[in-house]
Amino acid sequence: GHVLNRAAAALAVPESTLRRKVLRIREIYGDDAPVRPADWHAATPLLEVLCQIAEAQQTPLLDMVAQHLLTELERRPISRKAAATLLGVSVPTYRRLST
Repeated sequence: GHVLNRAAAALAVPESTLRRKVLRIREIYGDDAPVRPADWHAATPLLEVLCQIAEAQQTPLLDMVAQHLLTELERRPISRKAAATLLGVSVPTYRRLST
């Protein structure tokens, strides 16, 4: 309900899309909390700042982060295949995104 609505707004995705993704994740992983490293709590302030920046720029958070990751990958001396894998896309999709 309300939490999903707020999360969808923060991510700038439709609530129905987020709901489907959450259901798919639950189908795959169940309702158990994900196993995270002991120092995961240190990432929380960074995530909050990223949300604030995306909101201030009126840019969907995931689009902003993906663009920054793409820019960083293009700076690195790695293969397109490795970059595509890190971005979570196929090599043809990576080529399309990086042009």
